[in-house]
Amino acid sequence: MCMFSSNEWKSSKFSSTPEGRKVEGMALDSRLWKNIIICLKVVVPLMTVLRLVDSDEKPVMGFIYDGMDCAKKKIKINFDNVKKSYEPVWNIIDERWDKQLHRPLHAAAYYLNLHFYYDPNFRDDDVEVKQGLYNCMTRLVSDLNERSKIGMQLADFHYARRLFGLDTTVASRKVMLPVEW
Repeated sequence: MCMFSSNEWKSSKFSSTPEGRKVEGMALDSRLWKNIIICLKVVVPLMTVLRLVDSDEKPVMGFIYDGMDCAKKKIKINFDNVKKSYEPVWNIIDERWDKQLHRPLHAAAYYLNLHFYYDPNFRDDDVEVKQGLYNCMTRLVSDLNERSKIGMQLADFHYARRLFGLDTTVASRKVMLPVEW
């Protein structure tokens, strides 16, 4: 904005053209900057998810679900928890997530990710997450007896019994990638 009050701008040939005056008017309009701030409140958290998805450094399937939840929480905080401000954005995100991005595999990968599962904030009672896990199991394992065995192993996983409760396993939860398990 200082640019438009500078002598350099005032003496330039662009300052007297209709296009130059139009650009100056837009740049000095406080509504533009207010709208840019609103856009940044939404875009910055979503860019974090996009960077995660676009990463070639590690397999990200087990992190997408949480990444999207974190982005939504950050957007809510960016709008000072004012529901009428963040809710329209959440609705757009949810619509895209439900129609294009959310698959049972995302929920299952999140559920089975040791990085999140034993964290106090993990949503182990979330019906959508559990349903995604069981939908994946049904699709990937046709034999009901095999699925029953997996179900029993999930109890060991949930209660950190056997291999899941070993000191080495517990110490590695946040540092090993799910694919390495």
